[in-house]
Amino acid sequence: MTPREFFPYMPDEVFEMWLAPFIQQIGWSFTKITDDLSGTRWNTLLRDIPLDVWNQLIWSRIDVEFTKIEFAVFNKLAIEDIIGHCVHGRSTATANLPNTKERFRACAEFIRVHKTIPKPIAVMSRDKKIEVIDGNHRIAALLHVGLPKGYRLPIWMAHPKISLT
Repeated sequence: MTPREFFPYMPDEVFEMWLAPFIQQIGWSFTKITDDLSGTRWNTLLRDIPLDVWNQLIWSRIDVEFTKIEFAVFNKLAIEDIIGHCVHGRSTATANLPNTKERFRACAEFIRVHKTIPKPIAVMSRDKKIEVIDGNHRIAALLHVGLPKGYRLPIWMAHPKISLT
C-alpha cells in the first residue's frame, strides 16, 4: 500500500498539509493497515491510534464559532508555547518544528490581510475536547493577531464511520 492508501477517506487537503511533509521527512515503512506503530515517530504523530482505525476514519468540513471550542489541554499548551516562542523568544518544548517562526509569521500576515486562517485545521474529538491534529500554528497566529468577532474556525473533523447495520 502507498501511504495515501492508508487514509482513504482523508481529504487530499489534510493529507497534503499534514502527513505528506512528515512522510518526506521521516519516511513511511508500513505496508499494511495492521502494522504496529509502537516505537516509531508515527505513533506520536498519529496520536497512539492504530493504522486500521485511521484507515476507517471519515472527515467532515465544518466551521465552528471559535469561542465555543474546548481544545484539549495539550493543544492549549502547544498554542501558548508557539506564541511564547515566536512572539517573545522563549525556549519551549513544543514549538520545535522546522521554520516555526517563519510559519507563524506567514500565518499571522495572512490573517491580518484575509481575516481568516490560510487553511482549515484538522481535528478529532477525544474525551469531549477538540484535539488539534494539524493547525496549532494557525490557531496561535490567529490568537496573536486577534480574533474577529464571531469568528468561525474552518475545520476538517475526523470521526469514526457510522455503521447502519
